[in-house]
Amino acid sequence: MQEAALCQETSSGTESVPSKETFSGTESGAAGSPSSVAGGGAVIGFHRLKITLAPGETKSLIFLLGYAENPSDEKWEAPDVINKTPALFAISRLNTDAKIQVDFKPSYSRYYVNLGEISSYPPGYKENAGIFCHNNPWVSIAETRIGRGNRAFEIYKKTCPAYIEDISEIHRTEPYVYSQMIAGRDAPKHGEAKNSWLTGTAAWTFVNVSQYILGIRPDGKKREYHVSVTMG
Repeated sequence: MQEAALCQETSSGTESVPSKETFSGTESGAAGSPSSVAGGGAVIGFHRLKITLAPGETKSLIFLLGYAENPSDEKWEAPDVINKTPALFAISRLNTDAKIQVDFKPSYSRYYVNLGEISSYPPGYKENAGIFCHNNPWVSIAETRIGRGNRAFEIYKKTCPAYIEDISEIHRTEPYVYSQMIAGRDAPKHGEAKNSWLTGTAAWTFVNVSQYILGIRPDGKKREYHVSVTMG
């Protein structure tokens, strides 16, 4: 009842908090599939996989937001080659500050018990429609793993302080440290960097540059060198 009341209260405004029922039927994509719920009972996702592991066995699973989902009959463009057309289209939509903000608006303007932390931040900050910098090293690492080192370096430069000095009057943070996030369009100071000196972005960037772009990956016994970037 509380969730339904929240939905009704916000339905006429710019925000919408979906009820549990919205995701429990055919709209969930897989009828009858279990749902992940937030602390207050609100559904935040619906995909769940059942896997069987032998003793000592491990498996890695990658879950992605549905920005570029392929229909089941269009998954592959060749054997073992995934169809990248939807993903490339998504990248083209989100490759500038102006474009990425379209998907992030509107931000939450007040706290919702059933959503929790994401709605506790001011509009445009952190998870509430801010732009996190942690993701860039992960994407850059992925690019090196598929042999696109120069693309990985371009992504690295988007958050590297030495390469964004020309926007320092907007960025407004020290020109030699990484920041956790960039204030989103709904923030009073859109484009300002936040939480410098206190962020995993720096640690992940170090892993990216040292172990993947430069390719120096120690395994305890030896060092492997796989330089990804073509300089010239």
